[in-house]
Amino acid sequence: MRRLILEFTAAIGLTLAATLALATGVSASDVIVKHAFARASATPTATAGAVYLTIVNDTDVPDRLLTTSTPVAAMAHLHETVAEGDVMKMEMIGELAIAPHMVVALKPGGTHIMLMGLKAPLQKGGSFPMDLTFEKAGKVSVIVAIGGVAAQTAESPDD
Repeated sequence: MRRLILEFTAAIGLTLAATLALATGVSASDVIVKHAFARASATPTATAGAVYLTIVNDTDVPDRLLTTSTPVAAMAHLHETVAEGDVMKMEMIGELAIAPHMVVALKPGGTHIMLMGLKAPLQKGGSFPMDLTFEKAGKVSVIVAIGGVAAQTAESPDD
């Protein structure tokens, strides 16, 4: 009977661990990265792209996103879209501050991760890995889903 209870407890623990591993967000400590997506390349010769995602800092201390990297591009840097008169342009930013208990959305038309030197066009329906390095949370690895060329969210990547 004791062995049966032990086996049953182990089975429940493994099931719970597997369920948590399949959750949509990826976390390091209490920083969660979720809803990561990119738009498909508009042309077969595209050398740039962008990644959008949501970062949740569920801690009592501020953190900063310091670097990003992916094997699909030579460089991956944080950028923000800014208006300069009637002209919109992108500027590289060195890091992204995330206040305690803050949700930061990187989205089209705003802050995003710019991919430069794409090694191949981003194909709709595909995906790729990306590493984000935070000052306190450390490295968080995510899988970036590739939606249509005009995708606006990870939930509707076919737009």
